[in-house]
Amino acid sequence: MRLPFTKMHGIGNDYVYVNAFDTPVPNAADVARLVSPRHTAIGSDGLILIAPSDTADVRMEMYNADGSRGEMCGNGIRCVGKFARDHGLATGAQIRVETDAGIKTLALEPSDGPVERVCVDMGEPALEPEALPMAAERQMVDEPLAVAGGEYRVTCVSMGNPHCVLFVDDTAAADVHGLGRQIETATLARLAEIENIVAVKEATGSLDRVMDVIAACGDKMAVLSGDDPLTLPMIALGAQGLISTSANVVPREIADLTDFCLEGRWDEARAIQYRLLPLMRALFLETNPIPVKAAVAMLGLCQDELRLPLVSMTAAPRAQLAEALRALGLQAAGVGA
Repeated sequence: MRLPFTKMHGIGNDYVYVNAFDTPVPNAADVARLVSPRHTAIGSDGLILIAPSDTADVRMEMYNADGSRGEMCGNGIRCVGKFARDHGLATGAQIRVETDAGIKTLALEPSDGPVERVCVDMGEPALEPEALPMAAERQMVDEPLAVAGGEYRVTCVSMGNPHCVLFVDDTAAADVHGLGRQIETATLARLAEIENIVAVKEATGSLDRVMDVIAACGDKMAVLSGDDPLTLPMIALGAQGLISTSANVVPREIADLTDFCLEGRWDEARAIQYRLLPLMRALFLETNPIPVKAAVAMLGLCQDELRLPLVSMTAAPRAQLAEALRALGLQAAGVGA
């Protein structure tokens, strides 16, 4: 499947845009998950379709990177305004865009020719807990939030997507990523108090994040590695198991690796980890599950068939995957000598 797209951003908030007037996308949530990964795909904050509307000039359909539906994005809709007029989908200095959060009015500058500036009337912010949604009994406006031994004043608001807003003196100096990770970890610690939540899959690829999560809630719920190459160091830090992609190809070896780590047999575990590392990496040369499906097909265990928008693995990564299988002594259908 070939999908024409445009990549645009508003102050760094980037999306993949598709003209749904010409190219309808019925499986948009799947496409959003496919195109958004930054290391293995186009890379974006999600997918936005620019579609026909019965009530406005165009309709904006927004999907987050995980495939979930978003109501609105201010930066995203500004890009929709530029795309719509530049491509003749709407005309004039002011256009109306239908969204899941209602119809928004955009002012475009200049009034004709290529659009250079877009201003959007976002309407009133939603502050009520049920509108975000948020587990609180009242609006959270300039309320204290305890995180990692510190206290921050936060405001919880939605303009179509929920945000936790902190006002700071210097945005350039603010540790946005570090604080965001701490807030997420604090949320996990609260979830760990719920009796029927027993484990979390940690697949961020960051051992710093792993240590934060284990320190915050490892005594209340199991932390499981979701990143095969980090299995050994994660269990060494306190993780209690693995949710594995490689196990679909080498189940016995992955079981041994995990058991040896949990039993403290580090030399044996290390030997398996290094031996399997080329395969673990090859299984993520393209978007999961494309490579693992190719691998088990090479071993004669299934057909290499995928549902759109996924397509078969391309030639160069496929050859690298085949070599990783051969290095492990795995020779079968589709893997040359």
